Amino acid sequence: MPFSVVAAARKTLHRDADDLQGDRTHLIIDTPAKTAAITISAMSAADLILIPVSTSAYDLWGCEQTLQKIDEVKALYPEIVVKLMISRAKVGTAIVKELTEALSNLDTDLPNADLLKTVIYNRVSVAHTANGLTIYETADEKAKAEYSALAREILNLSK
Repeated sequence: MPFSVVAAARKTLHRDADDLQGDRTHLIIDTPAKTAAITISAMSAADLILIPVSTSAYDLWGCEQTLQKIDEVKALYPEIVVKLMISRAKVGTAIVKELTEALSNLDTDLPNADLLKTVIYNRVSVAHTANGLTIYETADEKAKAEYSALAREILNLSK
């Protein structure tokens, strides 16, 4: 991979993040979807919380629960930026439009928890990444473009 991966499943991420990041520009913490202690700790360490939401009602409900927990974390760390993104969308359906509307109607006190423009579609090539390939090592140009657009959009948030 073009970056280091460190297993750090611990409830002290909010205290350990600087040491884990070291001299690297960015630190990405991937947490479980549920709002367990490790997730709360990671939220507390974050500058940006990115919540991927797939096109299922269960993900939408989970997103609402996560946003409620983020409300509590932002009470202590108000500078944290929260963004939503649509992932695993089915190509050729109206589901992205429907999910965009549903996400805009979420009952949240987070005025800046808006939706990123980039949509990540459910592509077969993503399944190949489980075999150790990065998306850029597959032949799927559309997937590469989506992930590149997502990276650019995220990096532009800090400018």
